[in-house]
Amino acid sequence: MLLCRSISSRLAVCVATVLLAVLAVLVFAAYRSTWTAVLQSQLGAMDQLRVSLIHTLEDFLDHGDGLTRIAAGNPAVLRIAQAGRRADGADELAVLLQGAPMAEAVFVWNATGQVQAANVAVGGAVERRDEPFSIADREYFQRVSRGEIYKGDTLVQSHFTGVHALVVAHPVLDAAGRVVGGVALTIDLARFVKKYILPVKIGARGYPFLMDGAGKLIGHPDPKLMLQPSSTYPLIKPHLQQGHGSFEYVFKGEDKFLSWGKVSNGWIFVASAYAAEMAEAAAQQRALLLGLGAGAFVVLLGVIALVSRVVVIRPLQALGRYTQEVADGNLNAVVAVGSGRELVELAENIKRMIAELKHRLGFAQGVLGGIASTVPCQVVDREGRITFINELMLHIVGRDQTPRQVEGMRCGELLYNDSARRTRTEEALTTMQRVSGELQLRNLKGEEHILTVHANPIQDLDGNPTGVFTFYHDITDMRRRQQAMEATNVSLQRLARDGDGVAREVTAAAAELTTQVDEAGKGSQVQSRRISETAAAMEEMNATVLEVAQSASNASQQAAKATDKALHGKQAVQEVVDAIGGVQAQTAGLRGSMEELARHAEGVGQVITVITDIADQTNLLALNAAIEAARAGDAGRGFAVVADEVRKLAEKTMHATKDVVGAIHAIQQGALASRNATMTAAEAVTTATTLAERSGQALDEIVAYVNEASGQVQGIAAASQQQSATSEEITRAVEDVDRIAAATAATMDHARQSIEALRRQVQAMESVSRELLAQSQQA
Repeated sequence: MLLCRSISSRLAVCVATVLLAVLAVLVFAAYRSTWTAVLQSQLGAMDQLRVSLIHTLEDFLDHGDGLTRIAAGNPAVLRIAQAGRRADGADELAVLLQGAPMAEAVFVWNATGQVQAANVAVGGAVERRDEPFSIADREYFQRVSRGEIYKGDTLVQSHFTGVHALVVAHPVLDAAGRVVGGVALTIDLARFVKKYILPVKIGARGYPFLMDGAGKLIGHPDPKLMLQPSSTYPLIKPHLQQGHGSFEYVFKGEDKFLSWGKVSNGWIFVASAYAAEMAEAAAQQRALLLGLGAGAFVVLLGVIALVSRVVVIRPLQALGRYTQEVADGNLNAVVAVGSGRELVELAENIKRMIAELKHRLGFAQGVLGGIASTVPCQVVDREGRITFINELMLHIVGRDQTPRQVEGMRCGELLYNDSARRTRTEEALTTMQRVSGELQLRNLKGEEHILTVHANPIQDLDGNPTGVFTFYHDITDMRRRQQAMEATNVSLQRLARDGDGVAREVTAAAAELTTQVDEAGKGSQVQSRRISETAAAMEEMNATVLEVAQSASNASQQAAKATDKALHGKQAVQEVVDAIGGVQAQTAGLRGSMEELARHAEGVGQVITVITDIADQTNLLALNAAIEAARAGDAGRGFAVVADEVRKLAEKTMHATKDVVGAIHAIQQGALASRNATMTAAEAVTTATTLAERSGQALDEIVAYVNEASGQVQGIAAASQQQSATSEEITRAVEDVDRIAAATAATMDHARQSIEALRRQVQAMESVSRELLAQSQQA
């Protein structure tokens, strides 16, 4: 078996088979022609033998007829028939008997059938038998009495010797032509058979034989069959009118040929022989031809094997190694096939074929794998039996079997356990047209499934049908979702109404939030203006303090002008006190504005919390609407789109709310920082007021103690420097408050924009909710 797998072995087997077939055909043709020729020759010889034996028997009959005719015209025989006695000294019957070597007897009878004289051949001698006996009951007597010449067609048992004899008889006529008796010659048929039939052999077992007109054997090599019905007579009887013929028949399981012909007296001469023995020469020639053919086969096979190995096998082995390397993954393999143009072209074609097959098989496997991994499917052959099925299909039909275990089943048996039940797959196989439809199936586990069936006929590249590819789609869940569609529509309407109410609430809250943010923005602007005024006052105060310091530094040199300057300083200090009082009042107002701003920011935060809750609820409602729409399948696809838009608007609302929350948080932080800075500024103003009051007291003392001014100038200068530093600190605090107020104003403006965007999103959400409500009502 392993040797027959190689192409060289197969080629050798093929060549050997062809050679054997050719030689067998030649030998058979030669043998057949020889067999036919030999058989025809033997049949011709057998026909000639049969004709020769018939002629011999005819000659005996004619010879006997001639002798009896001569005897019937002999006057002595006439006297015997009429007078019943022989002439003295003469024995014409003995002379007649001696002229017929195989004659058994000759006798004469009168008109009444009484035998008057007879001569019998016994052991080579002739005896006279003149005792009378009657033959009136014999057929030949009756026919001769009517004036007929009789050539016996039936054997008779001789009265003289008891042998079976053939009778030839002639009527004996008187001068008037009346029948007065007859003369007969009996021929011993056993002598004829012994001399002319028994010695003849046709092959080893073939022989001639003789039968009468009724089909009884009267001359056969086997004496036991004498007067027995012949088995060949039923074959010959339908063709007796033809006179002769030949045919082939089977005798005890062997083929035999038979040649037959009728004798003039109605007997049938037959020659039969076995076909194998007749064609023995052809068999010998066949053995010779077989020997010669075997020798020629060995020589030719050796030469062809050697040539094919050099010219074909080695290049094909190279191609085989090349394809093996390609199959092992070496796509860069090379092949050299020698100088044979056909094999070179074959190698190039194999390369192109491999590339094309890789592309097509990859595509086909990808497609089939993708389909088989996602869609329940099956493939049947032209007989309607399953050749491929995937696990998804087995799961649907409720079979705990592997795909290989169900291969060979019919679709009816797979689906219904009834192989005779017709399915759409078999309908597509019969019509070779695509068949689609819907199937309600209770599988083997009792599970109900509603499937769509698509049966697609498969044809090869020549358009011949090869099977059917059928895939199924389980739409049970879709049908169940369709049954729940009305409830889903009611839920969607309720959700749409709830969403519309939420949108209205969010719109109102956004409007209120916008108002509060506007008020907070206005407060921030007022705060900014007041802080600017405070900064200007602080700059004036700082300049005044610097002047006080300058005056203190020049006090020692301008002692004479101390009184005037002291009065001027007192007035300036009073102005500083008044300015600081104004700053303190503005700081107190700013503090109140900051606290009010903080309260507004907290109110905005509460509104934002409400908006956030509303956005979360809207998102939850949109998610529920999307879930209900998904359950509705294709019918709820429009609701799914609207729900998705609502969800997106809710998400945008949440993002905008987060931005507003961040802005409000920044406002709150800024307000807190502003309040803290304002409190610091208030403390600094209080300190400045105290210092200014002290400066006033000092100036009062300067007026009283002008003479002591020189000693106290240094203390005034130090106090002025401290006051200047405090004023600078107050100025920085006011600048910080101003920056915080500006940031607060910007944040409030950004918050207002965010709230406006929130209002627009809520309006869009309200529009979507109304559209969702309208679509749900239409559905």
